[in-house]
Amino acid sequence: ERISPKPLSIAIGARTKYVDDAYEYEKIAGIVDRVIIMAYDEHWSTSSPGPIASFAWCAQVAQYALAHIPVQKIVMGMPFYGRAWANINPSRAYKHEGIANLIASKKIANVNVKDDIPYFTYQQTVNVTVYYENSLTIMKRSKIYYDLKIKNIAFWRLGQEEVSVWDGLAKSLFTDEVFLNQAIAKPAPAPKPKTQTAQTKKSQSPPKKTTAAKK
Repeated sequence: ERISPKPLSIAIGARTKYVDDAYEYEKIAGIVDRVIIMAYDEHWSTSSPGPIASFAWCAQVAQYALAHIPVQKIVMGMPFYGRAWANINPSRAYKHEGIANLIASKKIANVNVKDDIPYFTYQQTVNVTVYYENSLTIMKRSKIYYDLKIKNIAFWRLGQEEVSVWDGLAKSLFTDEVFLNQAIAKPAPAPKPKTQTAQTKKSQSPPKKTTAAKK
C-alpha cells in the first residue's frame, strides 16, 4: 500500500552482472516507481585512465537493467563531467630513509627550515590524461538507450553540462516527446505569410467648422 501519491525514486550503481550486495535490482524495482541507474564512473579517480562511460559499457549496463527492471521504471543516468589522471602522484608518506633517497635522487641542494621544521621543493614532469563528455557523446549515448526502448534519462549533474547539449537533444531525431522525461518545448511553426490586398480607404470629409453665435 502506498504511503504517498508522490513517485518514489532511487539512484543505484551501474551493474553488468549480478553482485551480491544490498542493491538487488529486482527487489528494489518491486518497491519504487523509478530506478535511476548511475551509468557513469566506469573509470574513476583511482583507476587507470579511461572513459567515464564508454558506449559499449553503457549498452551492457542498460541490457542488464532491462533484464531485471521493468523498462518503464528505468532512468539511465549520464555524466556531465570529465576526469583527469596523472601518470605520477607524488603525494605520499615517507620513512626517513625514503626522504634521504628522495633528496639524493632529485639532487636537492638546499633544504629549507621553517619554524624549525626542514622542508624542500622540487619540480617533476607529470603526464596528464583527461577523458570528458560533450554534447556529441551525450547524443550518441542517448540514442543507444532509445534504441533499447528506454525512454527516460537523467544527468549528473545539471549546471555542469555543455550548453549546446539541450539544443542537440531538442533537435534530435527522437520524436517521442516523453523521451527526455522533461518538457522541452518544440519551436512553433512559423506562420504562413498572409496575402495582403490593397484596399482603398474612403476619403473622409474634413470636419465642419463651427461658428460661435453672436449674442
